[in-house]
Amino acid sequence: MVFRAIKFVAEAHQGHYRKGTNIPYISHLMNVMKTLCEIGCDKEIITAGILHDVVEDTSVTIEEVERKFGQRVANLVIGASEPDHLRKGKDEKTSWRLRKQHTIEFVTRDAMLEQLLITCADKLDNAEAIRQDFARIGEKIWERFNAP
Repeated sequence: MVFRAIKFVAEAHQGHYRKGTNIPYISHLMNVMKTLCEIGCDKEIITAGILHDVVEDTSVTIEEVERKFGQRVANLVIGASEPDHLRKGKDEKTSWRLRKQHTIEFVTRDAMLEQLLITCADKLDNAEAIRQDFARIGEKIWERFNAP
């Protein structure tokens, strides 16, 4: 299941790079996977960690994730996804602030431990990437981001 997920996201995220870099996006997904493996998560949590951005950042739907990887994995991916991206028409987006507020409310009120593990592994890798890039390029890093 884990290796099927790696292959699936490698294809789905083909041509995607970390924001403002030439680093293939799949490296982030592999870092999330590594963290979840290191803390002893089961294969479905690890698989959901690998898939956590596929619904947000590609044309893949949550229904497709469920068909290919099962209901538990899909539910874990839902927990790591912003609600705008779970709709079939993903074009209209809620403001950045409202999307982040939803995430904060979800993780503080409703998230299951397994969803929190994925979210934390994701945020940890994002923070580490920002830290490394800040050390390399300084304040210019903030120009990459849409939110103030």
